[in-house]
Amino acid sequence: MEKYNLRQAFTLIEILVAATMLSVLFGMTYLLSNTLFGVKKIRSYETAIMLANEAVEAVRAARSSDLLRLPPGKKADPKAKAEKDSLVADFNSDQDEYDDTVCGFKPEIKVGNVLYKRTIEIIDMESDSKSLESPVKTVRILVEWKDGEDATPLTYEIITAHCDLR
Repeated sequence: MEKYNLRQAFTLIEILVAATMLSVLFGMTYLLSNTLFGVKKIRSYETAIMLANEAVEAVRAARSSDLLRLPPGKKADPKAKAEKDSLVADFNSDQDEYDDTVCGFKPEIKVGNVLYKRTIEIIDMESDSKSLESPVKTVRILVEWKDGEDATPLTYEIITAHCDLR
């Protein structure tokens, strides 16, 4: 029968120390990868917020008559297409002459490898009085994109009001 040399084997303490070190190493790697994934996801949300905020600022800066370009007394139909040369038509189209410049608005913007689709909708609010037209409009800005990692569809929406104090 052969005799084993007990000095060449691992002790229980050595195995526990090695297992603990491997657990810490794998845990740190997992934590780092999840942190980087979270940062990427937060960056996509920040971009969507910035794009929606840009649309809100454009609505604030535009004349009330340029938002929908409706003749006086005509009500906006939410299902109808926006009038030509209105702010809504400009935002929801990439066929305008200034769209390729810094001043242009594109409905689809690619940032990195993420494609953001931005839509703006402006709806006239109904007035409580039948004799007076309501100067208040509801502005809805929707930014949609798909997450780069798992292609999960995500949305960011701002709903605000705009008042025409002519």
